[in-house]
Amino acid sequence: MTIGKTPALAALSARLHWEAENTKIATDNLSRANVPNAVEKTLQPFRFADTLNHGNALRMTQKNHMKGTAPPSTYKIKENKSEGEMDATSNNISPEQELMTLNESAIQTTVLTTMAKSLLSNYRMILTVSK
Repeated sequence: MTIGKTPALAALSARLHWEAENTKIATDNLSRANVPNAVEKTLQPFRFADTLNHGNALRMTQKNHMKGTAPPSTYKIKENKSEGEMDATSNNISPEQELMTLNESAIQTTVLTTMAKSLLSNYRMILTVSK
């Protein structure tokens, strides 16, 4: 097993991919904030449990060893047609809310990459001590 496929790093990677997709949707919403009749789009909230249990089929690769074979998860985008206040352009996209979403995504990305760096540092220490 490569280090990048350990459960902890795989979960962090899945969350980073979700954050990237969330950023794309927020920037798309922000670009359409003044377009008449534009509808806000959002991602379904991320749950680590979904990445761990999404179609996990176990198979034996060696004696006393089981490996998960979960396919990469797909993110569900929903349109929020009735949520939020309508403005003069008859859309419900709030530029302020989208900027807050982008800021939260940047903060979460920083936290997740710091966690991944720390985890990789721990792996490096374990591997060098065990030589």
